[in-house]
Amino acid sequence: MKKLFFLIMLIAFTQALAQIKDTQRYEIVLTQIEQAFDTGNMNNIWALLNSRITIRIEDSLYRDASDIQVEALLKSFFETKDSLKFKFAGKSFHMNGAESNGLLSYTADNKRSSLYVDVYLSGLKGDILIYAMNLSNYPSSTVFYNFYK
Repeated sequence: MKKLFFLIMLIAFTQALAQIKDTQRYEIVLTQIEQAFDTGNMNNIWALLNSRITIRIEDSLYRDASDIQVEALLKSFFETKDSLKFKFAGKSFHMNGAESNGLLSYTADNKRSSLYVDVYLSGLKGDILIYAMNLSNYPSSTVFYNFYK
């Protein structure tokens, strides 16, 4: 009976350590993303893009966009922004991924503005990749649905 209890405790401990390790990996990726949005330099996150992504940028929704298309969209978006400031405010970790959100403040055409940013990560196949993003003032759930004003 003691051996069975010990075996169960060992398995639980091993799983807890694996969960901590995964959370640390997600934290590293989220830090990379946070720095990219804070500087407007996306070069460090291109490798984190899933091959197909759903992304909302302001009023436009792109479903199942290729990583190459998303790269072009983000470059275009950040080209017109100055004085960027971004920090994740909330993070949520779950078994197969993580979600995080924050407020992106910027200047465009000499006007101060801001957008909410929601990033969704997946770690199903070992690599941590971005599978969806919302850069808009719409609720984060709208990143997955067409939303009309």
